[in-house]
Amino acid sequence: MIKILQANKQLMDYNKELTAVNLKNRLLGIDEIKRFILQEFKTHNQKLSPSLELNMPKVPAIDIPPP
Repeated sequence: MIKILQANKQLMDYNKELTAVNLKNRLLGIDEIKRFILQEFKTHNQKLSPSLELNMPKVPAIDIPPP
């Protein structure tokens, strides 16, 4: 029961809609995996950015808010 209440609070903290699917995903940690992968891509792109600036035109980055 405590894990359900914690998941409910986390969903509210992220301003996500409280649905059975969102609650289940939060309890199973499914939404965390997506956020982690996106953060890894963002970090990777930031590391490569200086070396690519000489060869490629700038493209606006897409900032994805946390869930």
